Amino acid sequence: MTHLIDRPDYIEYSTSALDFGTFTQEHIDTLESEPALFQWTLPHAFIWRERALTLHLKVLSLLFLPLLLICIYSLIDIARHGIDPRDDYGILLYFAVIFSLIYGILYYLTRSQYEHVVYKITESGVLKDQLKLFPRWRYGKQDPTKFVNFFRWLSIPIIVLALFIHPALLIGAIGMLSVGFLPIEVDEGEKAYYVAFMWDRPDLPKERQLTRIKCCPKRLIIQILSEDYCRNIAIYCTDDNFNKIKTFLYDKLPNARDDGQIYMCTIDGVTGVFNGS
Repeated sequence: MTHLIDRPDYIEYSTSALDFGTFTQEHIDTLESEPALFQWTLPHAFIWRERALTLHLKVLSLLFLPLLLICIYSLIDIARHGIDPRDDYGILLYFAVIFSLIYGILYYLTRSQYEHVVYKITESGVLKDQLKLFPRWRYGKQDPTKFVNFFRWLSIPIIVLALFIHPALLIGAIGMLSVGFLPIEVDEGEKAYYVAFMWDRPDLPKERQLTRIKCCPKRLIIQILSEDYCRNIAIYCTDDNFNKIKTFLYDKLPNARDDGQIYMCTIDGVTGVFNGS
């Protein structure tokens, strides 16, 4: 199988969609052999309808508010006992650890919301070569056993610290400890996806034929869907080709109707139903 871009040797391609029967090798060969009507690369495609900065600020504000309320309550409680909060370094250390853990995890999750994507649109369909952007180590086999063990040991001093500061803080500390005992699975690592999406699939039932087109001009995203939403693909465009591709798709799919705005786009071929059929 050839691909639209040469990726490093440590990047492996998933065969889940092929094994699942979402599309076939014949579909891939057909699209690869046809000349490209449009072909472009997006090094940092953000997979949500909102812009990255907007979404990140919303998530940060939702997390910051409850933590701020807890911090204010703790400081007021300390002041009631006649202790100057500036002299109580324990409470400062406790919140420093909690904030670092929460926002460290959040930063890691936001890193995973970007994709490196290459598209090739032909008369028969679209090829999509996509990879979620992670640090290099994330593309290898992941065994979280050591991390979970570290998490368990880390929770012990936090529980002791919570006992000295205020018993109510044990709720969060014990919750952190319980996370360390959750069942874990070995992850094979993040893989790239090579998706073949055909405009016409006469072998599929009527409800799987393409009948909906959603557009988001603000984010330059076009999503094509079947009547039952199970067969779909999101195309992230550029300023130069968004209108051209939208016109091409309406001409190519005359039975498809404008289905309004996109509210959320997830990664095609990764979630639930493989979306490359």
